[in-house]
Amino acid sequence: MAAENDLSRNDLSGFIVDKGIEVEEENDEEITEISLAPDLEAEEARKAELSEQARKIEEEIVTLKQALDRKEKQLAEIKHLLGITAWSQLRDGFNHQYQNLQGTQMYQKTSDTFKDLNDKIVHSQAYNKLSSGASTTKTVLSDAGSRTASAARNAGSVTAKKLGEIRGSSYFQSWKVELCLLLQVLSLRCLEAQTRVI
Repeated sequence: MAAENDLSRNDLSGFIVDKGIEVEEENDEEITEISLAPDLEAEEARKAELSEQARKIEEEIVTLKQALDRKEKQLAEIKHLLGITAWSQLRDGFNHQYQNLQGTQMYQKTSDTFKDLNDKIVHSQAYNKLSSGASTTKTVLSDAGSRTASAARNAGSVTAKKLGEIRGSSYFQSWKVELCLLLQVLSLRCLEAQTRVI
C-alpha cells in the first residue's frame, strides 16, 4: 500500500494536481502550493469570447430576418402586380398535383377498372329497364314541375293583387301616417338626448 501511494505521488508530481492544496513530493522536504488563477482567467476570457460570438450571431440573425421580411414583401408586391393571388397559386398547385396523379400507373389502372365497370352497367338488362322507368318518371316529374310553377305564378299574382288592395285601403293609409309620425317623434327624441350628452 505504501508503495502504491509512492507510485501515485510520483505519477502526479509533474501535473497540476489540485486547487490550492499542498502536494508533498517524494522526499517530503519541499511543499509547493499550486494556484489555478491563470486557468480561471483563461476560462473567463474564453467565456467572454463565446459571449461576444453569440451576440454577433444574434445580431446577424436579426439582420437576416429583416432582410427576409423585405424580400417577402417585395415578392408579394411583384405577385400582386402580376395578378398572382394565393387562391390562384393554390389552384395551380392542385392542378399540378392532379396532373401528376393522372400520370401514375395506379390511377390508370383504377380509371380503366371504372370504365369497364361503367360499360358493363350501361349495357346490362337491369340498367336498360331502370333507364326506361326513369324516363317515364322524368316525364311525370317534369309535368308536375310545370304545373307547380304555374300554380306558384298564379298564387303570386293573386297575393300581389291582394297586397295592392290592402295598400289602397284607408286603414293602411292611416296606419302608415301614424307610423311615419312615430318615427319622426323617436328621431327627435334621439337628437335631443344626443345634444344633452354633448
